[in-house]
Amino acid sequence: MKLFKQITALFALAGILLVLFLMPYCYTPVHRICMIACVSGMFIDYFVNRHWQGWHWTPDKWIYVAFLALYLALPLRQLWDPMHSWLIDSKLESFLAFPIIGLVGLSGYRYRMKAEYIAFTMALSCLCMGAIMARYMIGYPLTPFSDWQLQLTEMRLAHLNSHMTVNVYCNICLVCCMWVLLYSSCRKWLKGVLAVVMAGIVVSVLLSDGRIGQITMVVLFLLFAVLWFARSGRRKWLIPVLGGLVLLGGIAWHVNPRFHEYSMHDNPRLYVWSIAKRVIQDKPVLGWGVSSAREEFINRGLNDDQFRAHYVNELEVVSRQRHGYVNYQSMHPHSMFLETWMELGLVGLTVFLACLVLPCVLAPIGVNRWFLSACLLVFCMQGLFESLGMFLNPMWLPVMTFVWACTEPPAVQCHTV
Repeated sequence: MKLFKQITALFALAGILLVLFLMPYCYTPVHRICMIACVSGMFIDYFVNRHWQGWHWTPDKWIYVAFLALYLALPLRQLWDPMHSWLIDSKLESFLAFPIIGLVGLSGYRYRMKAEYIAFTMALSCLCMGAIMARYMIGYPLTPFSDWQLQLTEMRLAHLNSHMTVNVYCNICLVCCMWVLLYSSCRKWLKGVLAVVMAGIVVSVLLSDGRIGQITMVVLFLLFAVLWFARSGRRKWLIPVLGGLVLLGGIAWHVNPRFHEYSMHDNPRLYVWSIAKRVIQDKPVLGWGVSSAREEFINRGLNDDQFRAHYVNELEVVSRQRHGYVNYQSMHPHSMFLETWMELGLVGLTVFLACLVLPCVLAPIGVNRWFLSACLLVFCMQGLFESLGMFLNPMWLPVMTFVWACTEPPAVQCHTV
């Protein structure tokens, strides 16, 4: 019986790690099968190993209440939405992790895992992405570099996912690797392997055309430098290192044409957000509902001259080049906050903000809370410029919250954190 309990626990762990491994790739039926296997493994482990014993209410369970409330808000608001489009069905599926993690968290399920498992799983996934890209880019001429980078973007989109999705995953992987380098007692050669993988991740993010991913990476390394020197006691080197990181970030910003592609007056997102704000102003409290909000956003955008000039025209060119047709239904607010406000109103936005803030406030105090906060920072920075369910997978928020809640704290806590 003891062996059977251990096997069920390992099956649950394997399911969690498999979901983490597949997160950056485009959604396929394989993802659905793996998520079903993961949930089934946790369900069996919960009852076989009697995780319900000793259950009691703790403040952190409000996190999971918020997850459930956010998901339930989608079908509840749909009851008063006169439209029912493909978008609501897609949303309900892409947000499924919220009720699942919500119920798992409320049940008191706690699988203690090591951060090393998370870091090495995500690092392996990054290596696989690198190998896939190398396979498709072998033989393509390196010069001119702009053409090579454009080809890299197209290959990534065709065989992996968008640069937003991949960069978010890479940055979260960097956070997990930083935990291992700072607090793990694993062998030094394993830390060396992770450091090499981290260097490869840095290069891949810099080669992408994801500006927010690059800015986020610089912020993470600034935080990592503070933690590193605080732990090592060599604080006299902290200011020079931070200055050097800022200088390197400035150089990367200067040489990257993507940062100078638009001015503050012709950036397409300014006009996209302007239309989204107009939609919000008409129904600010309860929103339009998922289907009607998108329909209203598209109709207003297509009838706005500035929106068409700065956003739709470029979208039409790119869509025809990639797909041979234009799908106007793919237009979205490019902000998870504006999108949530459009769809669910101020009420839904408040619940969503609770999902982001409560994990940082109510998670167990210690080093892990800081690293969970860093993962949520990565998510929020990209979410400022991307909509949930488009090129920002909403399941990352509850999954990373749950994973860090299950992660064993480091044996030696850093008193400076």
